[in-house]
Amino acid sequence: MSDISRTRLRQWTGNILAVCLGFAAVGILLATAEAVLRFKVYLTTAPKDIPVAGKLDGALSHATILGVEGKPNSEIRCRAARDGRVLYDTICRTDSAGRRLTPCDASAESSNLAVFFGCSMTFGLGVEDGDTLPALYADHATNCCSLNYGVPGYGPQQMWLQICKQGVLKDFGPRKGIIVYSFIDDHINRLAGTPGIVSEWPYALPWIDLRNGHIEHRGTFFDRSPLQYLFLRHVSRTHLARFIENRIPHREQAPQPSDNAVDLLAAVVRECADTAAREAPGLKFYGLIFPKFFTSTWGKAVAGRLAGSGVNVLDYSDLFEDIPHAMDELCYEDNSLYRWGHPKALGYDLVARQMSQDISL
Repeated sequence: MSDISRTRLRQWTGNILAVCLGFAAVGILLATAEAVLRFKVYLTTAPKDIPVAGKLDGALSHATILGVEGKPNSEIRCRAARDGRVLYDTICRTDSAGRRLTPCDASAESSNLAVFFGCSMTFGLGVEDGDTLPALYADHATNCCSLNYGVPGYGPQQMWLQICKQGVLKDFGPRKGIIVYSFIDDHINRLAGTPGIVSEWPYALPWIDLRNGHIEHRGTFFDRSPLQYLFLRHVSRTHLARFIENRIPHREQAPQPSDNAVDLLAAVVRECADTAAREAPGLKFYGLIFPKFFTSTWGKAVAGRLAGSGVNVLDYSDLFEDIPHAMDELCYEDNSLYRWGHPKALGYDLVARQMSQDISL
């Protein structure tokens, strides 16, 4: 090797080492800043300052296109506390298909069948097996049993996958009864995969999209944009990123997501209803709009999109208005942002009673 080559090699080696040392120094500075901010939060945050602490333990499987689902014939423990005060600590049993158990014989061919889809509001987070919306509806309706396909954290995309991809309704072809999808505002965020949902959700939600007039399953929100997903999941959640974000001026923005997400949700519900009409023609499809506290932004818009679509809409936006019950009788205080969160047994019972009056089996 000539002297010139050796000189150039030393220069390149020196440059590479300098760059590596620079990156290492930046990494050390960022790690130090993150550690300092975490330590500061640790010193200044008492346990009572954490408003809500919730946890699900037990029979949940993540090896599924749904993201998560219950395991058959098992138990799920649901716990929540606020300011150190226990809100609920319940054991939720699952049936042979992994659904939340409802205490009735849904296999009895002589009974009408009510099949419920949705999230934790349908699942019944915090209440006993017999106090969920599906169970209480079966109590109030005539000769009816319920199946509960709701799972905490689900969005409309899981219902679409259950009905249109997994074909969960095919076994109910000869039965008479209803199918109920329970809507709350946050389903729009889950369907759209907003930054807040992507960064905070415990798993990658399924991603579905409307293409050429048809809904397609395209993987998860990680597949939509791997770099954005990794940033939202791992970078934006750091204390340093939040420290910087809180000091950057923000302009007021219009509510997100846009109306396009509402259109997609309406398309999801219509396609699920069409599939149900083919595979289980004896079951009428209903869209249930939860009371206004849970649907203050998008409930009326969803009901409007579904009007005239052939989907029966139960718009209970105003159901909790002018009733002789305080909110602490109707709901748990298990929402860290808005205080009131999941319904208690009384809240579910009011909805179930109204459903039994409005639906003719």
